[in-house]
Amino acid sequence: MKRMIVILGDQLNLDSQILKDVDIENDCIWMAEVPTESTHVWSHKARILLFISAMRNFCRTLRARGYWIIYHKLGTHRHTSMSSALQYDLRQYRPESIHLIHPGEYRVLEMIKKTATCEGIPLVIKKDTHFLIDQETFESWAADVKQLRQEHFYRRVRKETAILMDNDQPVGGQWNYDKENRNSFPKQGPAILITPRLVKQNNIPTMFKNRSKPCLRPIRGQRTISPGQSHALRQKRSCRILSISVCRVSGAIKTPCGQVILSCFTLDYRWR
Repeated sequence: MKRMIVILGDQLNLDSQILKDVDIENDCIWMAEVPTESTHVWSHKARILLFISAMRNFCRTLRARGYWIIYHKLGTHRHTSMSSALQYDLRQYRPESIHLIHPGEYRVLEMIKKTATCEGIPLVIKKDTHFLIDQETFESWAADVKQLRQEHFYRRVRKETAILMDNDQPVGGQWNYDKENRNSFPKQGPAILITPRLVKQNNIPTMFKNRSKPCLRPIRGQRTISPGQSHALRQKRSCRILSISVCRVSGAIKTPCGQVILSCFTLDYRWR
């Protein structure tokens, strides 16, 4: 194996630069589902479902195009962390180098760096072209300022890219509407402003074992309700709704209890 190309769950792009010069015969695409990526911070199980569904569909598409894929599915391996799974395969295949699009999370970047260093395999990190500004640009700006305030950097980027600019002034006369966005919702809660977007159904095998009830229960502070119940809940005086998601989730997951169909809105609320 010449190169092991690591693709993370938030880098699923068929037009990614990391796929531009892949040698299908000698380069391998590496992906893994591991528990710690969903448990190091609280994650709603519907979010985990959508992430894994996207990863598996991406993997299926790459395989259909002839790519060599190493993919670790939950329930088929004993690795609890990405570093453990990656280290195992590095020892098995001994690639000449590891290639990676710059992760959006520092924790993940340092974990992969440490694993590559431990195995003595060069790590090549490529820029993430999904962002307007790269890390080097920010570091250059930060070195010359006394105070790291995001608003100052934001205005500089607007000027340099001419995005929403009228010559040297922001379109509309204001740089942002943060003050208005901090206003609280009325007592009846926010309205659903757009038609929810539907997602095609997709069967995902069991991901949460040893559950006596359907695994898609909401986490603390959230309640999952049907669209028909949302109006009634908004009218209750005993709770104050903070936000309503505008995305309707439609999908399917097979659990030890059978098949559970997702078709709901999610409300985050706080009791008074």
